Amino acid sequence: NSRNAASGSLRQLDSAVTARRRLSLYCYGIGVCEGYQPPTKQNLLCQWLQTLGFPVCETNQTLADPQHLEDLLHQAEASRKQLGYDIDGLVFKWNDHQDYTRLGFSSRTPRFAVAYKFAPEQASTQIETVDFQVGRTGAVTPVAHLTPVQVGGVSISRATLHNRQEIKRKDLRIGDTVLVQRAGDVIPEVVAVVMSMRPDHAQEIQFPSHCPSCGNLLKQSDNGIQTLCDNHHACPAQQLGALVHFVSKAGMNITGLGVSTLQQLLEQKLIQDAADLYSLTAQQLSPL
Repeated sequence: NSRNAASGSLRQLDSAVTARRRLSLYCYGIGVCEGYQPPTKQNLLCQWLQTLGFPVCETNQTLADPQHLEDLLHQAEASRKQLGYDIDGLVFKWNDHQDYTRLGFSSRTPRFAVAYKFAPEQASTQIETVDFQVGRTGAVTPVAHLTPVQVGGVSISRATLHNRQEIKRKDLRIGDTVLVQRAGDVIPEVVAVVMSMRPDHAQEIQFPSHCPSCGNLLKQSDNGIQTLCDNHHACPAQQLGALVHFVSKAGMNITGLGVSTLQQLLEQKLIQDAADLYSLTAQQLSPL
């Protein structure tokens, strides 16, 4: 999405790549200001920033009455596609900065500003097939393969169905026409079945009895929600998932060691677990 594209552009190691991305910005606040006392009201601050040559969002408004908030939301939701850039909601901010200290912060967010998110955009498509993926913890997750559909400027062709209970709660079947959205404007999600369009040949989704990766007999978790493969040390999918997690940014942050390379190392039986990564030699790697 736009936010991730901008963030990834700014993090480029080569600043020339960032320069080619043609990023632009709107300013709305100040971090540190020395030698001058900026305006203490949000609307006046935006005007002041504009006089200094900084770009400021032209759609910002100062409301005298909270009753106007709802009208503003409806206007913004109706006109968001005409803006020329993506938004996922509005931020309402208390105008007087002198009250900010008194209002304070919660554990994660300021109390002087509230973010309102629009309802996600939805589209209808069809569940063509469902396959089952095994994660690093052994959880078996059903994934729907969908007829590709555009939602919020992105083509969606796959979405997780989470678990057996979620499939039963939504009464999902292969062949169903379903509503999909991007949860948080990012993650594809199947919302509901369009029951009026269910075909006679719609098939119930059957969970496998054995692990699709190693063939081990599957079990139910203690809470009955997850379907699990407990063959943790010999299941190829779990081995790969554990290694991907180990080398990821959240783990050891090993640059240049991705899924395809790890898969190759496992297939060639050069590694079995994370410890084996540290005994690999140039001679072993060079023929790959």
